[in-house]
Amino acid sequence: MEELNHYDANVSKDMCNKEVHDPEQKTDCETKHEGHCEHELEQLYNMFAEKFNLPSYERLDNEFELDLDVSRFILRDIRRKIVDVIEKNIRILDDILNPDSSIGSMYESQFIEDDEKLSLFELYKKLKYIERYNIEVEFKGNDESNAEFIRYAFNEWIAIKQKLKYFFVDLKKCWKENKGSSNVLEYFG
Repeated sequence: MEELNHYDANVSKDMCNKEVHDPEQKTDCETKHEGHCEHELEQLYNMFAEKFNLPSYERLDNEFELDLDVSRFILRDIRRKIVDVIEKNIRILDDILNPDSSIGSMYESQFIEDDEKLSLFELYKKLKYIERYNIEVEFKGNDESNAEFIRYAFNEWIAIKQKLKYFFVDLKKCWKENKGSSNVLEYFG
């Protein structure tokens, strides 16, 4: 907490020309970043990154499109952005592994071999673990837990993403083929 007090006293006064100004006139920072200073945010994050051995802000932003406002809860906010990406991919894999009534999912599932489904399920389990780990950290609510989660989830995501990328590149090809179209449409009557 000492670091945050240092942040509050020094950084917020000096960064982005945030002194009292005409409310109609935006600072350079507000103009460029719609109400928050990315470099102020990055500077705050870097204090935590150094303390907890976290990935660089740039790498996190490239993976999870952080787009955050400056907040004393920056690690919690980053954790939540990571979980947004994780949950999006869980929903996609849910549809592929268990195609209910979605025409797209049913069509795509015809093109996935059983061994691919097993591999996808292993990735799905890793993503679900991260999702559940997030809930545990939410209850703890401290910087150290958030930092551990960020470090773990980031490293896992990098490995998972590479495997998903190759799968989705291949899956895209099924939309150029006509194999099985009538089977899916017959299901819907």
